Amino acid sequence: MFITNISADEDTGKLVVQVNHGTPAGNDAPIGSIKFWTPSGAVGQKVYFTADVSDADGDEIAYHWQIAGAGVLENSPTVGTTFTTTGTKIIKCIVSDMHGGVRTLTANFSILLNKPPTISAISDKIMNEDTVLSNIPFVVDDPTSDPSTLQVTASSDNTSLFPSGSLILSSAGGGNRRITLDPAQNKHGTATITLRVTDGLLASVEQFKVTVQPITPGVAVFNTGASWRYWDADSAPTGDWKSPGYSALSWKLDNTRFVYGQGTPAPTWTTLATPTKIRTTCYFRRSFSIPANPTGALTLRLLCDDGAVVYIDGVEVWRQNMPDGTPTHTTRAESSVGGIDELEWTIVPLEYSQVNVGGTSVIAVEVHDAGNSIRGSIGLGGFSSGDVTFDCELAMADAPDVGRLANVSSPEDTVAGPYSFSASDSESPGGPLTITGFSSNSQVVRDEDIKFGFNILTRLRTVSITPRPNATGVTVITVKVSDGSSETHRSFRLTVTPVNDAPTIQPLPLMTVALGELVPLIEVQVNDVDDTPGSLVVTAGSANGALLDASGIQVLPGTTPNKRWLRFTPKPLATGQSLILVRVSDGSLTDSILFTFRVSTPLSIGSSDIRLVSSGDLWRYWVQRLPIEPRTGDPVDFTDPKLDDRAWPSGRTQLGYGDGDEVTVIPSTPLRVTTYFRTSFIVPNPALISSLKLRLLRDDGAAVYLNGVLIAASNLPRTFDADTTAVLDIFGAGEDAWISSVESASNLRAGRNVIAVEVHQSALPTALARGDLSFDLELDAVPAPAANGVDVLIAPGDVWRYWDRAEYPDDSWRTSAFVDQDWKLGFARLGYGVGGESTVVNDDNASATGRNPSVLFRKVFDVANPSVYQGLHLFVLRDDGIAVHLNGTRILSDNLLSTSTLGTLA
Repeated sequence: MFITNISADEDTGKLVVQVNHGTPAGNDAPIGSIKFWTPSGAVGQKVYFTADVSDADGDEIAYHWQIAGAGVLENSPTVGTTFTTTGTKIIKCIVSDMHGGVRTLTANFSILLNKPPTISAISDKIMNEDTVLSNIPFVVDDPTSDPSTLQVTASSDNTSLFPSGSLILSSAGGGNRRITLDPAQNKHGTATITLRVTDGLLASVEQFKVTVQPITPGVAVFNTGASWRYWDADSAPTGDWKSPGYSALSWKLDNTRFVYGQGTPAPTWTTLATPTKIRTTCYFRRSFSIPANPTGALTLRLLCDDGAVVYIDGVEVWRQNMPDGTPTHTTRAESSVGGIDELEWTIVPLEYSQVNVGGTSVIAVEVHDAGNSIRGSIGLGGFSSGDVTFDCELAMADAPDVGRLANVSSPEDTVAGPYSFSASDSESPGGPLTITGFSSNSQVVRDEDIKFGFNILTRLRTVSITPRPNATGVTVITVKVSDGSSETHRSFRLTVTPVNDAPTIQPLPLMTVALGELVPLIEVQVNDVDDTPGSLVVTAGSANGALLDASGIQVLPGTTPNKRWLRFTPKPLATGQSLILVRVSDGSLTDSILFTFRVSTPLSIGSSDIRLVSSGDLWRYWVQRLPIEPRTGDPVDFTDPKLDDRAWPSGRTQLGYGDGDEVTVIPSTPLRVTTYFRTSFIVPNPALISSLKLRLLRDDGAAVYLNGVLIAASNLPRTFDADTTAVLDIFGAGEDAWISSVESASNLRAGRNVIAVEVHQSALPTALARGDLSFDLELDAVPAPAANGVDVLIAPGDVWRYWDRAEYPDDSWRTSAFVDQDWKLGFARLGYGVGGESTVVNDDNASATGRNPSVLFRKVFDVANPSVYQGLHLFVLRDDGIAVHLNGTRILSDNLLSTSTLGTLA
């Protein structure tokens, strides 16, 4: 399980984290470096840093910036900050793929005394698709340099919307600069534009957002392809051809699109006449009517090659790619338009004050060629060195029609809705509409928790709102529906009413103690968002009264209001296990958990089995197809003891999914027949073990391997592979039944041994029927009989003296003459941090950083006649490293360096 910090609130101390469970085999950490937006910075200047990172596995990246004095920075590949002192600053960013792959990027950045140049702010811009936003002014300056020498560059974080060449910079003299925005054709969306100014040493950056809105066709006043009067003679028309009163009856009449010099035209297009001499300008005009009560946004769409001036009722309303001043018949467009740009439409928003509302107006357009003017020659076909394109459309775009939403109430901690409403657009029924939501009270509902959907059966839109956890109160939800040029708002009141939340109780792991061992107190954590934790009532019950009945269970108060302690007193000489139910109640609602409590027979080399693998032990598991071995092309042998399974996820048994009684829930996807499990144990001398006792819980079928050899199979056919299903479906009580068998110990090895298990489903799960899976295993070693009998000198669970203080005694503590009366006493098992210890050591040092690296244990035992013993058999449970001394002589060292001393780590 990998927990990644996404963000933090400095005021409340709250963290937002992302939790991912499981690591794919061979996961690679991200790689990259830190990039500077400027080569160096100055005191008080805001500078930006970018973590340029890639991940071979394609995982999402989280960014944790560490810059001294910058506070908590956002989880973003780019951050900005200021510095108050000069010098070399260490910039560090920890990048994580949130699946265990982590890398730290580091770079040095210099802060100088030189004053950086400045750049004025530019407000965020909104423009329509297929339009150009020209000559946005801004000012650059530098206290130590001539502003005219400053270098300015522009870039976009959305290169599909603003590709190379679409951000055009120009100068108006000195520090006065301009930028023109020319987004890609037929593209809309948002982009952040970054302007960077530098004096050659220091640089400054300014950013602004640009929203390019999609175009929604409106209610047409006149469409493309409409009829126009046009003049394509070699000379200009006489009279005031732009005036509404001008008579154009002598002009030609035909439909757009008008073209010349564009190759083979479409059948519906009108080809202009071939000129007999230079012709720079062609003229077009037509009348149109606007209703007395117009609705929607009046919008003109213009297609022209190269430049144009548009007049309505004799007044200029738009000029494109043309120089200033009154144009004449020979005035050329400022630049030549070629290639795909010849098909680019320009959107021109108009006001109703520019037209004759309730009457008739006249639109007149003159289209000018650029430097290569149109020239023709009398003769066969003529020729041209220029071209013309003209088309136009005028529309009234209506706002979307949105149904009303009624005020609603919803209980806390539940999703409000979905609530249905209608949303349509008369210009483009069925879409495209953009719907967003806003909340007036972010303490109750955040904007990002308002979600929209579409009901395919009713053809209605839906809105669903998820209030903040445990939040109550009133908020106004506003729904905004936009067609790209106009929008409609609808609001309704959402009241989130309080409800009584159930108390909660934290899960408890399996607990095992030896017969006669003192049962440690069990800590229970409870909580309730509505009630004081101290007022909650905690009860516990046992399913096996022969082992532990009601008289043997006590619930004791804890050290804090949300803690309780369970004290168990099993029946004398009783062994076995019982399912424990622990319930917490606030008087009306409850929460409960189940866990297993077990009392086992003490282990003895002389008489009792030796537990090698216990229920509740840690196993590694694999839920996907086995990886391919590159050398053979076959799946890896998951039973091979040498297999490196450190990339496999791990968890304690019982493992599985779908039943609700698992200690570790493993993923049910990908859908599969077979799931794989591995664990290991240590056997110092296999010759001392005669056989193995195997107990297996499986749902449905399983095969068990010891060191790569199959030793047991249950509910599987004689031959099987990864796609073979179990013979029978295990259900009901059979899912909790343990299968016992006695197996040979011939496959045991001295040292590390590996148990591998594959569990098979009785049918391939599907998305609608994922089924369930259960797995647990116990393995005991049966000691070989001793030729002359065996005496147990120290039994499991005995009392030991121990030393867990910060200062260590001298080396004489290992000898029999050492006096240990001031050492602490406790029953084995001794330890901390695992659970189930009879005696918790290092208990005086609750902090993990304060615990001692080494803890010392001493045990005195009597031997009447050592000469009767030929040898000693030592069985020890340890975590992590251990050294054993007998009467001052070291007889065993495991997981320690030969030079290790007290305080040395394993």
